[in-house]
Amino acid sequence: MVNESVTLTPVWAKLYYVTYTGDKDVKDLPTDNTAYKEGDEVLVSKVEPTKEGYRFKGWLYKNSLVGEKLTV
Repeated sequence: MVNESVTLTPVWAKLYYVTYTGDKDVKDLPTDNTAYKEGDEVLVSKVEPTKEGYRFKGWLYKNSLVGEKLTV
């Protein structure tokens, strides 16, 4: 038990969210409502969006194709 005054200060962690986007012709976009902290590993959705006349090749992040995992 503490016998004197104690000051507690909050510690904050910025939250990050993953959003899968495509143009208006893209269907079946996955969603992810998880709040991630810096350094968390994100498992990239295996749901493949569809677009008539095209084949899905993967997701881009910072102009690079992302594999199965991404660290925020």
